[in-house]
Amino acid sequence: CIAIAAPLLLAVAIGTSNADFSTLLLFALIHGGVQAMVVPARDALLSRIANNNIQHTITTVMGLQFICQILGFVVASGASLIGATALLCAQAALYGIGALCAYRLPPARPLVPMGHEAYRGTRTELGHAFRDVVQSARIGPIMLVMVGVGFIFIAVFSVVIPLMVRDLYQGDSVGLALINGAFVAGVL
Repeated sequence: CIAIAAPLLLAVAIGTSNADFSTLLLFALIHGGVQAMVVPARDALLSRIANNNIQHTITTVMGLQFICQILGFVVASGASLIGATALLCAQAALYGIGALCAYRLPPARPLVPMGHEAYRGTRTELGHAFRDVVQSARIGPIMLVMVGVGFIFIAVFSVVIPLMVRDLYQGDSVGLALINGAFVAGVL
């Protein structure tokens, strides 16, 4: 419900000309918080559906994700014509369809952690997981690089590039969609 409410509230704020920096910041915090919960849960499902072919499953899911992102950029390129309010309502509708599909999934058996005693509380579990990551010679450096990418690259990509498209090149939603699409295509 929160994932659906966030774009709808932003659409109302934009539609009534009441959107300001605090509204956008609230939307970003809610949307980012939801994504922080959804993405790990989605990724955890991969091992449950992959059977013995996890690499193929991951590759397929990543390919589908990139294709959907590019389709999203194509749709978003029309924001100058159809408006941000309509796109945000469509985003909320897609979230609703996704929630309905997820709700209809059969319940999965809980995974029993191997080599661990009973659940010890969220803080304790997170603390142990963080310690394991930091102490791991394989996972620790990868996590450090990913944190650096998040702070250095993604922040620039999410903030500076849209401002450059708008202010430096006088671009609109089409220009931003082209830049974003080129980025995703370059990743592939």
